[in-house]
Amino acid sequence: MVRYRRRRYRRWAGQAICLGILLHCCLLRPVWAQDGPVVLAANLKQPESLPRPDGSGEDELDSAAAGESGEEAASDDLDKLMSMDLDQLTRIDIATSAVDVPTGTLTATTTESASPYAVTHITREMIEKSGARTLWELLDIFVPNLQVIRHHAHYNHIGIRGIISDRDDKYLLRVNGRTMNQKFIVGVDSEKDLPLLRDMYCVDVVRGPSSTTYGPGAIAGVINITTLNGLTYEGFDVQARQGFEQYMTTTEMRWGKSLGEESGLFAYYGFADQPGADADDSPLINGRSGALPNGYPPAVAGQPAPYGYPNDETSNKGVGKHKIHLQYTQDTWDFWARFTRGSYFNANQVRNMYRPPIGTAGANAILEDRPGTGGDYQQFTVFGSKVFEMTDSLDLTAVLSYDLYDYVESRYNATYSFFPNREEEVYFRVMG
Repeated sequence: MVRYRRRRYRRWAGQAICLGILLHCCLLRPVWAQDGPVVLAANLKQPESLPRPDGSGEDELDSAAAGESGEEAASDDLDKLMSMDLDQLTRIDIATSAVDVPTGTLTATTTESASPYAVTHITREMIEKSGARTLWELLDIFVPNLQVIRHHAHYNHIGIRGIISDRDDKYLLRVNGRTMNQKFIVGVDSEKDLPLLRDMYCVDVVRGPSSTTYGPGAIAGVINITTLNGLTYEGFDVQARQGFEQYMTTTEMRWGKSLGEESGLFAYYGFADQPGADADDSPLINGRSGALPNGYPPAVAGQPAPYGYPNDETSNKGVGKHKIHLQYTQDTWDFWARFTRGSYFNANQVRNMYRPPIGTAGANAILEDRPGTGGDYQQFTVFGSKVFEMTDSLDLTAVLSYDLYDYVESRYNATYSFFPNREEEVYFRVMG
C-alpha cells in the first residue's frame, strides 16, 4: 500500500520540490552565490548609467551598494534583469568575483575560492628575472600544482593538478588565443623545448577544467602565450647566450616599431644549438640491476650505465632549433605568422637494453646500435582577426587561420624506425 501511494504521487512530489527550489533561488540570494563561477545577484556589472527599458531614466543594477539587504538586492536585481531587452543584456559583464586579475590573463575576473580553476599570470619582467631557459622551466618555477615529467620516448610531459598523459593531450597550448596543439598524435609538443623566450610578453596558465571556455582538450588546464607586438615593444636588440656543462648556444633578435597609438610592427628570430650534457656531467643512472648482452658488464642499480648513451637534453642528430614570429597590428586588425622548429633525443629505455627477464635484448645485441628515441617537429601558423563594431554594445570578431604541423619520431633499436606525420588545419570563426 505504501509503495502504491509513493508511485501515485511521485510525479506531483517531484514537481512540487522543483517548484520550491526555483522559488527559493528567485526570492532568496543563495549561499553558494558567493563562491560559484556565475552569480546573478551581487556580481552583475554594467555601465554606470543604463536606461530603463521604458526610457524613464537611468538605474544601476547593483542595488546592494545602496544599503539594501542581500535578499532585497537579489530580488530587485532579478526583476531588473528579467525586464531588460537584448541590447541591454549584451552590456552586462558577469564576473566571478570583484578581484581583478592583472592585464593579459585569460579570464576577466577570478579567485581561487570562487572558481573551479586558478590562474597564474607570468609577466615579462618575471620571465627575464627567472633565469628560465625554456617554457618547461618557466612553468616549473612559477605555476603551483604543475609538474614536468621526463619520458624516455617523447618530450617531457606537463601535468596539472595530477592529470598527466604520455601524450600531452590533456591541456591546451595557445599563442595569442590560437590553439597550437597537434591533434592526431602528440598533443602539445611545440614551443616547450625551445630555449628562446624573448618574444613573450606574458604567459597565463589556467589550472583546472576549462573545456567549456577554451574548447575540447582543456581537461587539466590551458597555457596561453601572449607575444610582444609593435605596441608593447619598440626598438631593436640582439642577445647571445652560451651555456656550459649542459651545452647550449642561443641567439635572439627582435625589432618593434609603433606606427601610431593603435598600430605597430614586430619581428623576432631566435636560433639555438643544443648539444646537451655529456656522460661526465649528466650520467644515466638506472634504477635496476640486470644482465646486459654481448659481453657488457652487468648494470648495477644506482650506478652509471656501463654502455653508451646520448647526451642529456640534446637535439636529434644535431638539428638546430628555430623560432620566427612576425606580427602586424592596426586598430581592429591583427595579423601574425609564426614558425617553430625543435627536436629531442632521449636515452633508450631499460627493456630495450637489458637481457631477460628485465628486458628483451638478445644475447648478441649491440647496445650502441640502439641508443634511444628521437623526434623532430616543425610548425607554421598564419593567423588573422578583425573586430567589427556592429553597435555600441555589440562587436563581432572574425578569425581565419592556417596551421601546418610536421612531426617525425625516430626509434633507434635493433632496426631503425621512422614515423612521419603531417597535420594541416584551416580554421574560421565569427563570434559576437
